[in-house]
Amino acid sequence: MVQHEKEMLENLSDRKTLMSVRELAKGIIYTELLLTGWKPLLPIRRMSGKQCNMIRKQCHIIVDGEDILPPIKNFKDMRFADPILKKLKAKGIVQPMQGLPVVLAGRDMIGIAFTGSGKTLVFVLLMIMIALQEEMMMPIAHGEGPFGLVVCPSREVTRQTYEVVEQFLVPLREAGYPVLRALLCIGGVDMRSQVEVVRKGVHIVVATPGRLKDMLAKKKMNLVIAGSPNGERKWP
Repeated sequence: MVQHEKEMLENLSDRKTLMSVRELAKGIIYTELLLTGWKPLLPIRRMSGKQCNMIRKQCHIIVDGEDILPPIKNFKDMRFADPILKKLKAKGIVQPMQGLPVVLAGRDMIGIAFTGSGKTLVFVLLMIMIALQEEMMMPIAHGEGPFGLVVCPSREVTRQTYEVVEQFLVPLREAGYPVLRALLCIGGVDMRSQVEVVRKGVHIVVATPGRLKDMLAKKKMNLVIAGSPNGERKWP
């Protein structure tokens, strides 16, 4: 198994295979991290490489990259909102480990893990925390968004991912936090109901490629959000 994982990581070593056609054609290279406003607590940042590797070895974690963040063993140390912590505990999820610290710090990551190991949670919790932070700083206006976009290969996977998002948005709303709106953007569903969510301002979109392309082509949704120096920020 270790050898198989090593081979998969080696096959991913060519960065060009992960670049879009636009990036390849124009020679675009992203050098800045995604600004998330998050960093590990000081005791975690001070962990030695030996301590980090020991934890990874105990949990069968293999990493490859530069300046990899330390693994974190407790969700409380990740500064999540209390409703999210309670929901994680209720679901029996207790150890964030390696993936979440990396993405919360705004780093790019390719995650390979078994089914049911929590891969979806890694990017879902990141999107929720960024959306919550942005909403508390400056509430989203009508027609703006999304802050987070997930594109899935099938309607079934898209619906499953959307349900994971909603599982954590509901307790936030019930606890009095700002309302975060998520959109399930798939075919076979009346587009008018999806457009209505977009008009209110949408924070997170989980979509299939076909319906997303259709919404964009018909100008029912855009991928522009407030925040850049010229008044808007576009997804690359």
